[in-house]
Amino acid sequence: MNVKRSLGSLLLGAAILPSLTVAASLDSDAAPQVTAEQARSIANAAERAARAQGFAIVISIVDNHGNLKHFHRMDGTSSGSVQVAQLKAATSARFPLSSRSLGERSAALPANPYASLPGFTLLEGGLPIMDVNGRHVGGIGISGATPELDAQFARIALEALGSRATGR
Repeated sequence: MNVKRSLGSLLLGAAILPSLTVAASLDSDAAPQVTAEQARSIANAAERAARAQGFAIVISIVDNHGNLKHFHRMDGTSSGSVQVAQLKAATSARFPLSSRSLGERSAALPANPYASLPGFTLLEGGLPIMDVNGRHVGGIGISGATPELDAQFARIALEALGSRATGR
C-alpha cells in the first residue's frame, strides 16, 4: 500500500514539475517593475527639488498596477495632499500618461468620461515611470504645491533617475 502511494506521489510530482519549470521561465520574462531602491531615489530627488523652492510635498510612487512602492510625506503638508498624491500616482500607473494629459483628453470628449472614474484624478502632478527601454513600470504622484509645480517636481525626480518619462 505504501509503495502504491509513493509511486502515485512520484507520478504526480513528475506531472507537476514541468509546469513549474514553465511557470518559472515565464516569471523570468515578467514585465519590468520599478524597484524599491529606484522608488526611494525618485522620492529623494523630488524632495530635494521641492525643498529648493521652499515647498513641502507628498510623494507617492506605485508600480504599473497601482500598488504602492514608496510613500513620503514631508513635514508641513496638508492631510488632503496624501490622498491626492496617491490618486495622481495611481492614475499615471494605470494609464501610461501624465494625469494632466489624461485630463486634457477627457475634457476633449463628450461628458468628460475620465472625470467620473473612481480612484483617478485629472489634476496635474501624476507622471508615468518608464524604464530606459520605454516600458511602463509605474507612476509617481506629487501633491502639496500647485499642480504645475507638483508636475515639475515629478519631472525633475524622474530625470534624475534617468527615466524616459518627462510628462507626456
